[in-house]
Formats: sequence, structure tokens, C-alpha cells
Amino acid sequence: MQLLQRSVSYLRSHPLVVATVVTALVILKPRRAWVWSQRVLFVWRRWRRLQNWVSLYRLWL
Repeated sequence: MQLLQRSVSYLRSHPLVVATVVTALVILKPRRAWVWSQRVLFVWRRWRRLQNWVSLYRLWL
């Protein structure tokens, strides 16, 4: 529930992000937008995993 609240708060404070996503969905075909969203999610997850790994590595040193 907290993640949902933070997400809504972020989207409210960054309307340009919402406008960009909506514009991309209108311009791109829905299939292409879906493929790109999967790519972005993949990269974001890997970035988060790398950040976690680096923070654990710093604690270990």
C-alpha cells in the first residue's frame, strides 16, 4: 500500500512524466509501446539490483 501511495505522490508531483507517457502511447502503436515499456522495466529492475549489490558491497568492506 505504501508503494502505491508513493507512486501516486510521485506522479502528482511530476506531471511531465505522465504527459510524456500518454503522448508516447498516442504516437506509438500500442504494441510498440508495450515492447518499449517491457524494455524500460527490464533496465530499471537491473539498475535497482545493481544499486542493491553496490550498497551491500559497501557494507561488506
